[in-house]
Amino acid sequence: MAAEFVVSFLITGSLGLRRRRETDDDDQQQQEQFQRILPKSASVYTQLSEASGGQVIQVTKSELAEVTSIITDTSSSSVVKLLQVSRNAGNPDNFTFSVDDSVKNLTMYITGRSLAFTITSVTQSSADTTGPLVVSSSTVGNFQTVKLNTQVGVWKVEMVSTSAYNLKVVGESSLDFLFTFMKDSESPYGGLQVLSNRPTSGENTTLRVTVTGSDSATVTEVTLVELFTSVMVNGSVEDRGKGVFYVRFDTIPSGEFVVLVKGQTSSTRSAAKSFQRQSSSTIKASAVSVSTTLPNRVAEPGVSFSVPFSVSTTGTGGTFTITDTNDQGGDTNYVVLRLTVLVPVTDVTAPVCQLSNVTDSCSDICTESTWGVSMQVRDEVNGTGIHSITFRQGDGNLNTTLLSGTDSIMLLTYNASCCSPDVEIIAVDNVVS
Repeated sequence: MAAEFVVSFLITGSLGLRRRRETDDDDQQQQEQFQRILPKSASVYTQLSEASGGQVIQVTKSELAEVTSIITDTSSSSVVKLLQVSRNAGNPDNFTFSVDDSVKNLTMYITGRSLAFTITSVTQSSADTTGPLVVSSSTVGNFQTVKLNTQVGVWKVEMVSTSAYNLKVVGESSLDFLFTFMKDSESPYGGLQVLSNRPTSGENTTLRVTVTGSDSATVTEVTLVELFTSVMVNGSVEDRGKGVFYVRFDTIPSGEFVVLVKGQTSSTRSAAKSFQRQSSSTIKASAVSVSTTLPNRVAEPGVSFSVPFSVSTTGTGGTFTITDTNDQGGDTNYVVLRLTVLVPVTDVTAPVCQLSNVTDSCSDICTESTWGVSMQVRDEVNGTGIHSITFRQGDGNLNTTLLSGTDSIMLLTYNASCCSPDVEIIAVDNVVS
């Protein structure tokens, strides 16, 4: 899978509200404006941040520098995600995650207001800033950072909120994973090939999971988890060796989902320890399927090339309008084709050399005599003309002349000292197969 980018938004000001007076930008008024206008005006920010694994953080201008430094700390390449969930409703919920011994600097980030949390196994209230599990806690705007006392084992977070929130747990570790969606190959040899477009909702699929940063870690469970609900789809894991695992799913969630990988950090049962990682970005399957069949994928420069394709949907019916958008509420998909653009090769016959004359006046003293040769080089059978004529193994002079009225017959003469008795002449036509 390609490199992933986490997008977080830091929002200050009124999101378009007209200021009534110059003092309207004080911290208190900004917070009131957030509450009134953010849910409707910032939906695009929310969608982008959730898709990439980021967050929408509401701060005042005076808090901007502080929260920027926190976000910068989370952009390290060694940061791995153990858990991230989003909830629209403010209902109580419980979440668990595993911490292995490779994880350092365990941190929990929460965006949202009017919420409280409890961490167990050793109960730690969110009102406390230090204790058995919480090292420190700070709040900037709607963004709360909780530094945790990294302990190996299973953790539980109980969330109570009256509004929407986003919970993310990260740490630093070399152990992580990459994943790629696969599909049945169209080649006559069968097998699987990388999916170049969005997976289709409701259909089965195969996920290739590659463990990075560990030679001994093994994957035992891979789950597709919907971001906003508790819907989970478990896959069947097949170990392909060298840290590669194929995971077969009978279906794909219809909503936005993440990939959750669980496994063991050692192949020795007595020393095995559980680990858990979650994909940084979210995936959204499509109800729209785009396919194409091209028996010949070679195009010619300057010549029109037709690409037949078909569009189908597993969702509600309707007529597609093939423009930049479609009539299915914005649900889209695509297909990637790799075409070869080549000038057609019609000249597959090498040029022909015909000797015309040889002059030889060489004597015992080679420096006092010369020799020469003249010939015709023809490229007439389906010929495309002579491209070049060169020589090697010689010290003489080569002269070439194109026969008048043709581009496929070249006249050449070569003269050299008798001290240089050998020459190799090379003729190249305009198109070589």
